[in-house]
Amino acid sequence: MMHLSLLQENMTFEQFCTRYRTERDCIEMLIRIRWPDGYRCPICACAHAYQISTRRLPLFECRSCRYQASVISGTIFEGSRTSLSRWFQAIYLHANPSGISATRLSEIIGVTYKTAWLIGHKLRHAMQTANNQDKLTGNVQISFDRYGSLSGGPQFIPKFNHPMVIGASINRQSETEQIMIRQIYDEPVEYFSTRFNGDEAFANEHVDISKAQLTKFLPFHNKNRSTSTSKLAILLDNWLNDTFHGIGAKHLQAYIDQFCYRFNMLKKKLSSSLDLLRWCAITATITYKSLVLLKTRRQALPLNSNTRKNRFVSAAAV
Repeated sequence: MMHLSLLQENMTFEQFCTRYRTERDCIEMLIRIRWPDGYRCPICACAHAYQISTRRLPLFECRSCRYQASVISGTIFEGSRTSLSRWFQAIYLHANPSGISATRLSEIIGVTYKTAWLIGHKLRHAMQTANNQDKLTGNVQISFDRYGSLSGGPQFIPKFNHPMVIGASINRQSETEQIMIRQIYDEPVEYFSTRFNGDEAFANEHVDISKAQLTKFLPFHNKNRSTSTSKLAILLDNWLNDTFHGIGAKHLQAYIDQFCYRFNMLKKKLSSSLDLLRWCAITATITYKSLVLLKTRRQALPLNSNTRKNRFVSAAAV
């Protein structure tokens, strides 16, 4: 694409900030990303429009129906007072393999912690949208694991122990090509139990059944558990703890989405900064209110005595 050279993966952060130093630089790039073949009215699809440049961000007025559209309307940036140059810097830093905490982001781009936190979650929302477009195919392994440390004995999944479903596409060299991880919410998940309600829903939503050979591993602790998914759980755990000093259940899925997105981008050898900007340009925004009102999953669930017999279950092809 003609604008690919403008946003290269091997740019340093300093080079990136120089390239997108002004609002005009960012606006031009966003316009190219949103409308690579030229502006189209979202109402009547007319290709002819006037550009109104008297505001902070330009408006496009359709010559046919007179509908006015901002360059950020319908994007992850909509409604934000933060400059696009700061948004672009945040995209670069969040697309980085190590990620960045809201505290550190606020220091680097010069915004409040609340603004940095909101920007981070909006970007993770765009990453989740991107993740959901590609289903797992080929040799797909599904396993249950958990994030957090075990405490309180084997009778409970405690509040710092969050169960999740991990799916991975494995190639012929036993290498993981693509992943998807979903947190398990208010469901009767029981420690050492085979009674999980998340695996079928996960497969239906995130696996292309017609193009996959599916193998399911149960439960959390199993001598026959998937080595590939176990390694992913360890990588995720280390990343969450090293970068963010641990994440609670309420927003855990958003950070899992970021982990999966970066892993998949690296495997595809794509420019994650460019790709994330594309998804930000086509993903509708979310609000601070919707984020803070998210419900958390049940924190601790007792072990059913009837499930103690089924502590170890061999991997079974589904």
